[in-house]
Amino acid sequence: MNALLQSDKFAPLIAGKLAAAANKTAPGDDSECIVPVPDGAPPLPESHRDLGKPAVMWTYRDPDGNVIFHIARFGTPDGKQIRPLSLWRTSNGRLDWRWKGVPEPRPLYGLDKLVTSPDAPVVVCESEKAADAAASIFPNSVCVTSPGGSQAAEKADWALLADRRVIIWPDADEPGLKYANAVAAILHGQSCDVLVIEAMALAGTAPDGSQREPELGWDAADAIGEWDPNALRKAAVNLAKPYEPGPQFVSWGDFSVTAKGLHLNKKARGEDAEPEKVWIAAPFEVLGVCRDPYGNSWGKWLRWRDADGRVHTRHISDAALQGDPSALCAGLADEGLSINRTQQRVLLTYLGGCSVKSRMTLVRHTGWHHIGGIEVFVLPNETIGPRGAERVILDSSATGPYDARGSLKDWQGGVGTLASGHTLPVLAISAALAGPLLHLAGQEGGGLHVFGGSSRGKTTLLQIAASVWGRGATPGYVRAWRATANGLEGAAASAADTLLVLDELGVIDARDAQSAIYGLANGAGKARATRDGSLREPKSWRILTLSSGELPVEAKLTEDRGKRARAGQLVRLLDLPADRGMGFGVFDHAGPDRDAGKLAKAFKYAAISAYGTAGPEFVRRVINENIDEVANIIRDMIRGFIETNIPAGADGQIDRAAQRLGLIAAAGNLRPL
Repeated sequence: MNALLQSDKFAPLIAGKLAAAANKTAPGDDSECIVPVPDGAPPLPESHRDLGKPAVMWTYRDPDGNVIFHIARFGTPDGKQIRPLSLWRTSNGRLDWRWKGVPEPRPLYGLDKLVTSPDAPVVVCESEKAADAAASIFPNSVCVTSPGGSQAAEKADWALLADRRVIIWPDADEPGLKYANAVAAILHGQSCDVLVIEAMALAGTAPDGSQREPELGWDAADAIGEWDPNALRKAAVNLAKPYEPGPQFVSWGDFSVTAKGLHLNKKARGEDAEPEKVWIAAPFEVLGVCRDPYGNSWGKWLRWRDADGRVHTRHISDAALQGDPSALCAGLADEGLSINRTQQRVLLTYLGGCSVKSRMTLVRHTGWHHIGGIEVFVLPNETIGPRGAERVILDSSATGPYDARGSLKDWQGGVGTLASGHTLPVLAISAALAGPLLHLAGQEGGGLHVFGGSSRGKTTLLQIAASVWGRGATPGYVRAWRATANGLEGAAASAADTLLVLDELGVIDARDAQSAIYGLANGAGKARATRDGSLREPKSWRILTLSSGELPVEAKLTEDRGKRARAGQLVRLLDLPADRGMGFGVFDHAGPDRDAGKLAKAFKYAAISAYGTAGPEFVRRVINENIDEVANIIRDMIRGFIETNIPAGADGQIDRAAQRLGLIAAAGNLRPL
C-alpha cells in the first residue's frame, strides 16, 4: 500500500516545478535549460576553461533518478572553487553544457533519496561534501543540501521536507550559522520538527571529549576524518537544539511592529514639529492569510501572548475589518491583547493593509476535509495528512477538549493492557476508533448508550473510551448531557469524525433528549439567521456518540408526558446493558487482584495518566496505508459482520443498527495500532 502512495505522492514536484524552472531564461537569452538531462546528451566537458579539471563532481537527480545537473569542485592555488554545470538548448536546437546553475527553484542534492525514503528523518548540511559525509554518520537518515552555497538557501525547493523531522548541521562559521537560520525558518513554515546542531560547540569538542579551539568552517566532512561515526552521531544529537523562530512581526507603510508593540509613525507637520510615534496595540504576529476550502471567509491568522505569557491564536475575518472596530477589539482584548482604545480604527487599517505570503485553509470542524485534492484529518493541534499539504487552521469555536499525555506505548501499557479480556471496555475503545471510519464507510452518525444502576462502571467505561482522544475524566474529554441545544451542537461539531462522550442521560430534559438524539446522528445544527436576516451556515458534524445513564433511551424519552419513543430515535442511540451478568458490572472478571472496585480505579488512573495518542495515531496509520484501500477493507468487514449476524430480509432498522455495530467491530479488528 505504501508503494502505491509513494508512486504519485510527489508527481506535482516533477511535472510542475522542475519543468517550469527548466523553461525560465535570463532576459535577452533565448536558450533553455534542459531538465532532466535526456539520453543522447553531449558528454560532459573534461575541464573548465580557467579552472582546469574538477577535483570532485556531485550529481543532482530528480525523484526518478534522472540527472538534473552537476556541481564541480576545483582545487586552485587560491583555494577551492565551486561551479554548477547544466545542460542548455540554444535557439538553433544545439545542446551545450554550461558552467551555470539551473533556474530557480533549484532542486535539493539527495532529492531522489527523499522520495524513496518518505518517512526517514533528514539531515541538512551546507555542502554536497558534508552531506555525503553525514550519510555515513546518520545511516538511517536522508542527508541533503541545497545548491549555491550558504547564501542561496531561499533559492532552493524545500517542499519535500514538509512535516519531517530535520536536523540542520551547518559549517562552524558565521555564514554557516546564517545558512542554518535561513533553512530552519523555511522548514519551520512547512511544519517541520527542526533541530539545529550547535556547530561551533561540536567543532570545539575533541573525539575524547576534551575542549579545543574550534576550526572555522569545520563540518561533517572534517568530523568523519576524526571521530568514530557512532560517537560523533551521539555528540551531534546531544548538541542539537530545537529551532526557535522568534516572533514574525510584519511592518508596512507608516506602521511598525516590534517587541514593544504596533506603532503608527506619523510624519512631522510644520518646521518645528517632531515626528510622532503612536502606540496602537501590544505586539502580535500575522502568521498568514486564511480562507475556507470553498474560497470564502477570507481573513488573517493572528498570534500573540497575554500578560501571563500564554499564547493565543485567532482568525480575524476580512468582513469583521469592515464593521464596528469596538466589537472586534473587545474580542481581542478579552483574550489578553492590549489595545489603545482611541486607536481601534487604526488597528483595523493596519490589519486590512497587512500583506503576508503564507496561505492557510480555515475549517469549521475537526475530522476529515478535502483540501487541494488531498484528504486530511484536522485536530486542534495538528493536521494529519500527506506531506506538503497546505497548513490547516481549525476555527477556535470548534476546538474540543482534545489533549495528549504520554506516548502511544504508555497508553497501550495502561488502558490497552487493562482492557484486554473485557468485552465492554474493548467495545468502548473500538467505538472511539470507529469515529474516523464513518466517512470512509459512508455511514451516518449514531451511537451507543450504556445503561444500568449505579456502581456498575458506566462512567469508567466512558473514561476508557475518552482516553483514545483526550483526558479520560471530567473535566477532560468526558462531557455531561446537561447542556442546551446550542451547547450540544457545539460539542458535536468539536468532536466531528471522532467520539462524543456524554455522561448521565438522566440530567437532560426528556423533550430536549428527543431532538438531541436525532440531531447528533443527523449531523447538522439548526439554521439560524444573521443580524441582516440572511441564513448563517449551520454547524455540521459526523460522529459516534457514547452515552451513559441509569435508564435506557426508551424509558428516558417516555418521561415527556408518556410519549412513546420512536424507532428512529432508538436505532440512532442503541441501548447496551452495563451489567455483563458476571457479578462485576461492565467487566468480565475482577482483575488480577480479584477486586472489581480496584480494577475500576486502575482504569480511571490509567485514563488520566496516558491519553490522547491512540486516536491520532490510528488515523495517521489509516492514511499511510492508503485511505481508499482501507475504506474497501472496512466495507468488506461490515458486510461480513452483517452476513454472519443478521438474517436475510431483516427489518431496515435492524440493518441500520447492524451497520453501526459492524463499523465498530471493523475498527476494533482493523488493528493499525
